[in-house]
Amino acid sequence: MLQPCSSLRRFAQLSLLPVVALCVSAGEIKLERDSAEGVYWAGAKPTWTVRWVADAAQSDEAPPTDAHFKFLRGGATEVLGGLIMWERDQTTALTVKIDRPDSMLLEVRWTDDEGEEQVVRSGAIASPQNIQSAVGAPDDFDAFWAAKLAELAAVSANTRLTSVETEAEGVDYWHLTMDNIRGSHINGQLARPEGDEKLPALLIVQWAGVYGLKPDWVTERAEEGWLTLNILPHDLPIDEPEAFYEAQREGPLKDYWEIGNDDPDTSYFLRMYLSCYRAVEYLKSRPDWNGETLVVMGTSQGGQQTFVTAGLHPDITAALALVPAGADMLAPEQGREPAFPRWYEKTEARSAVAVREASRYYDIANFASRIRAPMLVGVGLQDTVCPPAGVYAAINQVPSYTEVVVLPESGHQNVNDSQAEYYRRSNENWLPALQRGQLPPQKLTNATARRAMLDKLGIDDTRPGADPNNPDSPNAVNYDESKATRFPDLPDPLTTEAGEPVETAEAWWQVRRPEIVAQFESEVYGHIPAGVPEVTWVVVDEYPERKGPFEVITRRLEGRLDNSAYPFVEVAIALTVSVRADATGAVPAVLNFGWPPAIMAMFPRPPGPTWEEEVLARGWASASMVPTSFQADNGAGINQGVIGLTAKGQIRAPDEWGALRAWAWGASRCLDFFETDAAVDGDKVVLEGLSRYGKAVAVAMAFDERFPVAFIGSSGAGGGKLLRRDFGERVENLAGDYANHWMAGNFMKYAGPLDWDDLPVDAHELLALCAPRPIFISVGASEVEGHWLDHRGMFLAGVEAGPVYELLGQKSLGTAEYPDEGVAIDGGEIAWRQHHGGHTTLPNWSAFFDWVSRYIPVEAP
Repeated sequence: MLQPCSSLRRFAQLSLLPVVALCVSAGEIKLERDSAEGVYWAGAKPTWTVRWVADAAQSDEAPPTDAHFKFLRGGATEVLGGLIMWERDQTTALTVKIDRPDSMLLEVRWTDDEGEEQVVRSGAIASPQNIQSAVGAPDDFDAFWAAKLAELAAVSANTRLTSVETEAEGVDYWHLTMDNIRGSHINGQLARPEGDEKLPALLIVQWAGVYGLKPDWVTERAEEGWLTLNILPHDLPIDEPEAFYEAQREGPLKDYWEIGNDDPDTSYFLRMYLSCYRAVEYLKSRPDWNGETLVVMGTSQGGQQTFVTAGLHPDITAALALVPAGADMLAPEQGREPAFPRWYEKTEARSAVAVREASRYYDIANFASRIRAPMLVGVGLQDTVCPPAGVYAAINQVPSYTEVVVLPESGHQNVNDSQAEYYRRSNENWLPALQRGQLPPQKLTNATARRAMLDKLGIDDTRPGADPNNPDSPNAVNYDESKATRFPDLPDPLTTEAGEPVETAEAWWQVRRPEIVAQFESEVYGHIPAGVPEVTWVVVDEYPERKGPFEVITRRLEGRLDNSAYPFVEVAIALTVSVRADATGAVPAVLNFGWPPAIMAMFPRPPGPTWEEEVLARGWASASMVPTSFQADNGAGINQGVIGLTAKGQIRAPDEWGALRAWAWGASRCLDFFETDAAVDGDKVVLEGLSRYGKAVAVAMAFDERFPVAFIGSSGAGGGKLLRRDFGERVENLAGDYANHWMAGNFMKYAGPLDWDDLPVDAHELLALCAPRPIFISVGASEVEGHWLDHRGMFLAGVEAGPVYELLGQKSLGTAEYPDEGVAIDGGEIAWRQHHGGHTTLPNWSAFFDWVSRYIPVEAP
């Protein structure tokens, strides 16, 4: 058996090729990618730093002059290459464009001091969710496999069990043999904890090679509480001396994967695949199976069998596959490297057409579309045995929930624990949860998630939203101000539900404000359910860097949630904080609702200072929270993230939180951190966000009274725009597939059967909940930013929130007259400015700081 370079627990010996350790006395070349995760969008230009690290005994050793590099798209097609030109610091930077959904492999080769060629690799992948199989299944794929399963069913299993003593205490262990098609046999090992308890079942399928099975490969799982069956991929006994298996490897089973590969009826893999099916049937037949949980798992060739088993057998409840083989066998037709068993190339003395046609019956991508069980799949970005693009081509066919663990520094083996994250998720999270009878979330789309909520509400559908693209549509968007006021009567924030006027601050705080909060929680944004796990903050990285003209100390943090109650969903709030290196003591901060760095890198830097440079110039800290790090911005993710974790993968209740409330919750958890941080003044953390994140900023400010100031950018419907106005985006749009996840499920009622004026609250009351704390409302020019946002509707919401501010002794906007662009209304605690640019807050930062300095002194170092 081929052994990996490191000692692994259980099933890590999955190599198909030997590993060459770089154990030479000379230096080495290291590759550092600009993204630790290695996942990009199509069109991105990732950059690698190539670094020569001299041997410790020869610190002045020069880098090799013959080092060459090449970038291989899909692991096969060279798109760029050449001789490495070293800089004076013995590094160089290499950049390549990944122009389509595909993988990219960087290889660097050089000759060491002993004349041996050395190679290092680093991988990346772009838009992996869009990679498709090179060629689909043949038309008779299902009929072919139905016939083979019928052939198997005609053969009696004739199961034989032989009890064997092992060193495992409290575990029963057997050798197992069953009959298979055409006179062949299935050989394996079975273990279970002693006793008469009914158990969840686990089928383990093996990686490539010819070898025996060790008892602890199943007894360890049995000790954990599994009824465990492990089967050999060959018709061989499982416990012969190594010499027996060596003779098989060099004799009848040499290159077994090529046997019969030009005919789907004679392929060596036929009996192997059917062995898996029969093994599942055997586990189902046992009286000690609990009748509920039936899991299959494997690595490499075992991962290949895992996909096949889950595709063939409808009763599999979960499948776990690490670096699965057999994926996208016709990948070379798309310029990609094929995976083991590489039939595309194994055509000696055979018809290439026949071999490649036969491969379509055995390609796991063609089984994947038949899988109904949830899956956990590990993908190595440096894997040349089972290339990542091919694995994704299979994953993307799976219609059920699939968690992909990207292993950015992993080839096909667990060298230097490069596959540790997959083992953590499988051994510490998935398997224990499956053993308890839990299942991962159902795979949703935006449409199916919305349909599930409509069903909870008992609504067939909602009215269609405003159509901005077809002026002749019966639902064409309205941009005519004379037609905008369909419902002129807004709910009065200073009249209680009982009809009593609110005339004192005490009545506001004790009666009216709680009423408005309850109405927003029930009908608009949703309430935060009980049982949200605590957040533990961890500093992931800390480093000095330069942002614009400023030297800063940057910390990358994660706010991790305890997921022990539902291990399938992991949640961590991504937060980055930069403080000027010359700062003394705790400083104010702006908490920005931001985008992941990979998305930001897709857009050119705008002219002038960035928002961070504007903030740092005033001596404040810049902090950016990524809302989508803990709750996806789509309906498909509503049963994942913090919402899904709390709901244990189920669809939320109609009055529970949507994404806007969840993102606001995340900001509050960031504030929890700042209140304990020595570098940031937790009493002076200002919120800022744009567009959908402007909505979330308004929600966070309204519900968490600890935030002192908010900078609300172009928030539109669902944020600071009056929902009763028919101008631009409507309530019905917010209730559609695209946006309903932002809101509580109950909100959809007001797009049918109820109407907008049935809403108990409106946006002016959301802003009123911020009182008496200052808010700055920022928008762009209507003709540049677009009318969809309804700029006047946001202004009027600010006007209508004014009476609450005045009741509490603060200043309102002071006017109901819509101002010209560029005119700041900033004399009170509600401020407004419409800048001349588009969909951004950048042109308003200077005006914001001029205004906010009245509340938080701005004193640049």
